[in-house]
Amino acid sequence: MSPGNKRSVSYFLDPDFGQYYFGPEHAMKPFRANMTWELILNYGLQERMSIYNPRLLSNIEMTKFHTDDYIAFLQQVSPSDATITQEETNNFSIGEDCPPFVGIFPYCQRSCGGSVTGAAHLNAGHSDIAVNWMGGMHHAKRNEASGFCYANDIVLGILELLKVHARVLYIDIDIHHGDGVEEAFYTTDRVMTVSFHKHGNSFFPGTGDLGDVGAEGGSGYAMNVPLNDGMDDESYTTLFKAVIRDVMEHFRPGAIVLQCGADSLANDRLGCFNLTIGGHGECVDFVKSLGLPLMVLGGGGYTLRNVARCWAYETALCVGSSLPEEVPHHRFYEYYAPDYSLNLVKNNQQNLNSKRDLEKIYQKIHEQLHSLAPAPGVGLAVMPKPQECDLQADIDMAEDGAGNIRVSQTEADLSRTMDAEDRQGLRMKEFVEQGAIIQRVKRASVIVDDDVVGEIGKGLCVLVGITRDDIPLDLDYMAKKIAGIRLFDDSEGNPWTKSTKDVGGGILLVSQFTLCAQLKGNRPDYHDALDGSLSGGMFNQLVEQVKKIHGDNVATGRFGADMNVMIVNDGPCTIEIDSRKSEYLESSMYSRVGQKNVEKYFRQLEKQAQIEANRKAKAALKQQQKAAKLAGELEDANIAHEAEAKE
Repeated sequence: MSPGNKRSVSYFLDPDFGQYYFGPEHAMKPFRANMTWELILNYGLQERMSIYNPRLLSNIEMTKFHTDDYIAFLQQVSPSDATITQEETNNFSIGEDCPPFVGIFPYCQRSCGGSVTGAAHLNAGHSDIAVNWMGGMHHAKRNEASGFCYANDIVLGILELLKVHARVLYIDIDIHHGDGVEEAFYTTDRVMTVSFHKHGNSFFPGTGDLGDVGAEGGSGYAMNVPLNDGMDDESYTTLFKAVIRDVMEHFRPGAIVLQCGADSLANDRLGCFNLTIGGHGECVDFVKSLGLPLMVLGGGGYTLRNVARCWAYETALCVGSSLPEEVPHHRFYEYYAPDYSLNLVKNNQQNLNSKRDLEKIYQKIHEQLHSLAPAPGVGLAVMPKPQECDLQADIDMAEDGAGNIRVSQTEADLSRTMDAEDRQGLRMKEFVEQGAIIQRVKRASVIVDDDVVGEIGKGLCVLVGITRDDIPLDLDYMAKKIAGIRLFDDSEGNPWTKSTKDVGGGILLVSQFTLCAQLKGNRPDYHDALDGSLSGGMFNQLVEQVKKIHGDNVATGRFGADMNVMIVNDGPCTIEIDSRKSEYLESSMYSRVGQKNVEKYFRQLEKQAQIEANRKAKAALKQQQKAAKLAGELEDANIAHEAEAKE
């Protein structure tokens, strides 16, 4: 199975997510996320993407969509809670489909945290694609649970994207209609929902008719593609691509959210389509090829081995990797018996969707789109800037009671942390300012005392300036910009499509304090440049960060030396970047860092870290007591849990 073009990917995983258990007879098994991750690890895909443990979304953040009463109910409901009345469970639709299992609210926090964190990463430009297989809970309503879904991570993620993007496109390839998402945005023209689903014969949820097109200001912006049993790869992908091409032409979104419910695969326990993993993945690859910021989410899927195979394959598509047909040996290997193959064999089911019926559906969608005004206005006086978005995902990263990032040993070396900010309780509103001049070159070198100390061929020569206002908390951002900027043509001559790494180029990093100059009259003043004893360490950190992303083909000058920088410009092509000014809000005792107080600031951080460590040690004791209680409740459920996954 071969991939399409390569884009940078952030993958969101909470290793505790698979422990939740809906019950022995329930079709929904969160354990499938663990099975997917094991395949990803053993295929080596983690090496091609950034792995994040998302923060738990707070109850306040969930009420950006859900009602206060409903979220308060989810926080307290449990199977053993005798104080919950039948009226409450009825009002919030808690019952057979959506049972009150142990840990229901942390489960929702993890699912929603992945999607909102992913959206924030896309808004900030940290990645091109965000993947959250824990998400995709498209049935949850504002005030009630529905269809195995309790909290609608998709709606919350889209609301985050709308802080930056004028229009967001939502695409749903689950076999069930994405009713909760459609309902949330039914009266707005800023979100277009497109759902491909089984419809008719009392199939859940019973909505999503071709004539359901939105209302009021959103009239025409709900697209429904109702299908019949037996949909196969050729019919599905042909219709899918035709519809999405038209949608892109008329709606022109700034970002896309793709729900990849795997219950549309052949042989799903609750499905009735006949798609293979290749056909399902072809839709994902097509959406990826559109080149917009993309959030890829999970959803339905109830034959666990097929769900894991599908989502692992689609993760490979996202990172641009090919996978061998044989499933690698790992701890769940026997679940893929007897063929141990990544492929899914479709059944002999008849396709009840005639070519004529599908053409009629497409024609109706085509007419609906043509009735809309192109590129609708957003109804906002001023669109929020990217740096105004909530970027706590990179800072909070979901602590346990002791203030530690919740990762298993397997993921410990893959998770991204920002311990400096996290320990101090600082919250990043925007970005730290650090400037760089990037030049595309055919070759470049640095000479010190007649010796070549750094040299590259084709690639980028980057001059970096660090000022007194800079602090070493945003090197990750700068490194990603330098390594990820697309200044090269692809093999077909399309400009601005390939990064330096994509074309096998090198990066030459040169510290350049003169970038910090202020002109007073005709003489430059360099007092804004950070002292060499501090800036040297920060520059070296930046070099290491770039190497982690780009690889070993990174050269440098010699910090503090008299350097002769020789370059042969390619183009020429020169770009100036900075990481946009930042403001750090005090959590208890600090105001903004003064221009000339960097060293004092770091001493204060150390003192505050000790205070914070003592506070968290006390909190850890309370958390351990709570965890012990929860572990006891989960113990019996987990015994049956893994065995049942083999079914």
